[in-house]
Order: sequence, then C-alpha cells, then structure tokens
Amino acid sequence: MNNKFLINRRHFLKGLGAASILPFIRPAIAAESPKRIIFFYTPDGATNGLWHPNRSSDTNFTLPAMTAPFEAIRDKCVFLTGLKMYGGGGTHEGGAAKVLTGFGSENAQRRVSLDYYLGQYFKMETAFPYLNLGVRGNEWSKPMLTYSPGGIEILSEDNPIAAFNRVFGNMTSPNPDGDVARELSIIDFVLDEVNQISQRLGTLEQRKVDMHLSSLRDIERRLRDSVGGSCDVDDFNQGGFNPDNGAYKDVANFATVLQLQMDLAAKAFSCDMTRVITIKIGHPVSGEIIIPESGTQRDNHNASHDSDGGNSDSFIKLKSWYNQQLVSLIDTLTNTPEGNGNLMDNTLIFNMSEISHNHSHNNMPFVLIGGSKTGLVGGRALSYSDESHSKLLVSIAKLMGLSIDSFGDTSNGSGSLGGLI
Repeated sequence: MNNKFLINRRHFLKGLGAASILPFIRPAIAAESPKRIIFFYTPDGATNGLWHPNRSSDTNFTLPAMTAPFEAIRDKCVFLTGLKMYGGGGTHEGGAAKVLTGFGSENAQRRVSLDYYLGQYFKMETAFPYLNLGVRGNEWSKPMLTYSPGGIEILSEDNPIAAFNRVFGNMTSPNPDGDVARELSIIDFVLDEVNQISQRLGTLEQRKVDMHLSSLRDIERRLRDSVGGSCDVDDFNQGGFNPDNGAYKDVANFATVLQLQMDLAAKAFSCDMTRVITIKIGHPVSGEIIIPESGTQRDNHNASHDSDGGNSDSFIKLKSWYNQQLVSLIDTLTNTPEGNGNLMDNTLIFNMSEISHNHSHNNMPFVLIGGSKTGLVGGRALSYSDESHSKLLVSIAKLMGLSIDSFGDTSNGSGSLGGLI
C-alpha cells in the first residue's frame, strides 16, 4: 500500500468544521503526552515453570525460557505470579470471557470488558474510543475477549488494511505544495464556515467569535511548538500486502498480518487517534495456527498440550516468538518521538492469555509493562496467593487515571492489587 499523505492534527481537524475544533484541540493541550494502553493477547496459556520468574525477592529474579525475551525490557515489566480468575466457566471458553471482564458465566449479562470500558472513558478525546485488532482472532465461534455492556461480544478487525482504512481512510491528502500546506492554520481552512455563522450574529456575539478565534490561534501555536503535531503513515505496508480473497486469514500470512497490526497500533497512537488498543493474536484452541517464523511446525494448541506432557520445546518457541513480537512493538513505540520523550513513556501494556497451564485459571500468565511516565514501577516479580485477577483490572484502570474500586465480580475481594501501584 502506498499512502502518499502526511497526517497531522490540523489536517484531521480540517474536515471536521468550525464547531468541532475545540473537543480535539483541548485534550492535545491539556495532556501533551496522554496515557495509552495496549491489551496484548496470545493464545492457549503457558507452562508455569517456563513462564513465571524464579524469584528470591520482588527485584531479584531470573526469567525462564518463555519470558526470556522480556529481559531486554526488564526494567519496564512487572511479572505477576499467583493471580486467579474466579467465577463459573472453565478451560479456554470461560477464560476468554473472564480475562478482561472479571465475570464468570453466572454473570454473563453483566460483562463489559476493560478495553471497552476505558475506551468509553477516553472517547471524547480521540477519533476512536478503542481499536480491536486481530490476527485470525475471529476464526473461532466461542467467546471473544471484548464485550460491550450487557455481555455483547465484539469481534476484532482481522484485516489490517481494512483497519488502516477505517482509521486513516477519511483523511484528505495535503496540498501538493506540502510544507506550505502543513503550515496553514486549521482556522484558515474553516474560516469561510465561521464567517457564514458570524453574519447571522449580532455585534456582541461577533466580538465573542473573534476573541474565540484569537484564542484558538494561540492554542494552535502552543500545539505546534509543544507537540509538533504530525504523524507519518506513508510507510505503512511497504511490503504491499494484499488482503483480497481472505489472504489476511491465511495462516501462511500470520506473521505478516501481526506485523501490520502492530505497525497500525503504533501509528494510531502516534496520531492520537485512540488511547486504547487490543491486539488479539490468534484465538483460544488455536489448533490451525502454525508459525514457521517461530522455529517450529507444531500448531499452537497441540504444542501447549505437548508441554503439559513434558515436551515443551515447540511451545517454548511459540511463546518466545509472541513475546519477541511484543518487544519489537515496544521498541517501535520507544523509537517514536512524542513531546519531550517517546510514545512508550506513557503507554501501558497488559500481556495476557485465557488460561494458564493445562486449562487452569490459577496462576495466570500475566505481565504488566509500562513506560517511565505510566506510574508503574518495573523490574519486579510480584507473588500473590490466589488473589482475584479482577483486582489487577482495577489497578490497570487506576494507572490509566480512573478512580474505581471494583471491576467485575467482587465476591473474592475488591480494590486494587496490593503492592502493584
């Protein structure tokens, strides 16, 4: 795909009209580097002894084979041991429904997932409340990860080109004069509309409009000086991946589609199109997913059961590969400037699966990863004793700036996870 355009806040606002300017400019000024979150799902759990750190204290630990790729970002990670997903509904199906909602099957109608919930919290500040991106995420008829109120499942968008067009497709290309066009004020783009409105106003109201426009120009200057305000999407899909005829569903393209979805996530954050993204890699019971790039020809689901029986080589390769992809995404965010830092500084990532070892919902394989300005203190391995994972969901919401004391089922306790934040 060749995207011959450069998007910035002023170009985005150009198409919105005068009445829509302030809701988008205010958040950009109020929060130069807003907090963002990625929910990063990988399928079929993990082998406990090969995932959870070998620890002697919260800060003194070694990483086993599956989580070894996180050594490169150790200072950003909190490894969580001993969290349990309570509630009815077992194995893969029940875990997929619980992991972001905190509710078991007995409360199915009360489910709303944390990604959706956070998206509603930030929806007035960005063009999209959340993005739900998948890699063969819908190739399973059982429960999804994301739920709107009432327990309504929301599918992921598994076609990265369709997702890109949805997010950026309505953006108009700038004037061929390029740099000159990019320096024009958004107010100049909508000035005719403003003037038409002003003609219908009295003298006092016209003065108020003039003062309002003057304030907006000052905001634009501050925005340009403090943020820079541009995001380049021209290099998306330089390999020219064509999703036609269901190619995005083809297992042979699994690694390519994942890379495109991660690239899209980074660009959506860079352009401040959303604050919440879910990346769903595969699906529970992913028996058809074979990833040669991981170093094994064994499918993900059967590899997980091989590991249950003591033959862990293939599952180690698969889980390590997933984690390497996440590290590469974090590198991309770290290398993308924002304000006085980079995108990763204010980004939180919840690395998760729907089960732990051998269909269990005990000792879940959860890792929380955060940049330097998220409020998360990394470089730790925290151990709990069957604490409800709903408390982790509360903690994540608090790190994102929400003030809540419960999320999901509170039968096994409420509040945030002790010692995490």
